[in-house]
Amino acid sequence: MPSDSLTVFDSGFGNNVFRREGTDEESTASFAGEIGSGSAMTYALYPYDEAASATSAVLITATVPSEVTFVRSGSIAPGANLSAGIVTGEGEVLMRNLYG
Repeated sequence: MPSDSLTVFDSGFGNNVFRREGTDEESTASFAGEIGSGSAMTYALYPYDEAASATSAVLITATVPSEVTFVRSGSIAPGANLSAGIVTGEGEVLMRNLYG
């Protein structure tokens, strides 16, 4: 959805919002935002959670929705499964479903 956002944690584990660019008709999505300078390793969380925090790559705390909407594979939508991932050096986000 055009209003989708990701939580992106920089290497200092700051919570940064990345908003989706483009339209809903696109088969891939690009997200844009800013992270702290010099961040070598970044992690992402979907959907965006302002209260989410990270203290390391192995401990990310987030709000679990009270109701989960299961959507088709490869898509994200409001209320969809909580997912976390790593941001590659090329700027791609490799996400994994946390409910699986």
